[in-house]
Parts: sequence; structure tokens; C-alpha cells
Amino acid sequence: MLNQLFNKLVKGKRDIRIRKAVNADVFELISLIKDIRKAYGLPIDLKKKDQDLLSIDFYYKNGNFLVAEDDGRIVGCAAIFYSKDGSASITKFYVDRFYRKLGLGTELVNMLCAYAEEADQHQIHINIPHRMRAAQKFMRKIGFEKINAKIANSNSSFEKFIKDLRH
Repeated sequence: MLNQLFNKLVKGKRDIRIRKAVNADVFELISLIKDIRKAYGLPIDLKKKDQDLLSIDFYYKNGNFLVAEDDGRIVGCAAIFYSKDGSASITKFYVDRFYRKLGLGTELVNMLCAYAEEADQHQIHINIPHRMRAAQKFMRKIGFEKINAKIANSNSSFEKFIKDLRH
């Protein structure tokens, strides 16, 4: 089912590959995420909240971290953690602004949903910073529902979106 992992995602003239992230991707991932978060006035915190980026192999033993590459350059990423209660959590979901609206974000999330189903997860959720309205709109478009609970954080507020994976 997940043999599509290394298949090409071709949109127009772009030849994008999706693969599992490795520790060697750390610096490029940090750069991508930092640039996107900066556009929304959101910092990156490698000492606490974002420390998982510093050791992908270690932190994602109970999950998966995907990267999308265009000609060897990372242009998107998405990760997922699994829980014992069957509710998976998407994290580190970012797509370079020049690669949006090409189907890349949808492909990344669909692949994470497939991984979650294989891991016997019945629900998947994502917390999106309140300022990232386009990301919230995107999640609704691909079948996630916003729940009426704001998640407090010291730096910003988040909106929570969920999707039931039971068919």
C-alpha cells in the first residue's frame, strides 16, 4: 500500500520525490521550517518544541517523517507520531510557498494517513498556529474538521483539526 513512498509526484515541470527523512536532512529541514514560520512571525525552538528536528531517527521511532524533494532540494515535509490510544498526531507539516497548490501537501497528508491506518490508528489530528489561516483552510479542504478547542501555548495559540480514519 505504501510502495508509493518513492514514486514520483509530477506536477507540470516539477519532478518531486517523497521519501523518509534522515538525520542528514536536519539543516535543510530547519532552514525550510524557519523560513516558513518567520513569514508568520513564529519562532523555531530547537531547545524545546522543535528539538525532534535535531535527531529524526531517534524521535520518530514511533512514527514517520517524510520529506519532499525537487532536484535534491527539500521543499516540503510532514511527520506523524502514533499513540497507544489510536490517535495519531501530524507535526512538522510545511510546504515551501513556491510549491503550494501543486498537490504536494495533499500527497504528504495522504501518505501519513495511510501510515496511521497501517499502525492501527483510528484518528489523526494536527494543531495549526492560529496565524496560519491558509493551512487551516487547506486541512478543512482535505477532510479534517476543526474542533472547538484552542490549545494554549506560551508563544501563540493553535487550532486543532481532526480526521476519523475509520471507514
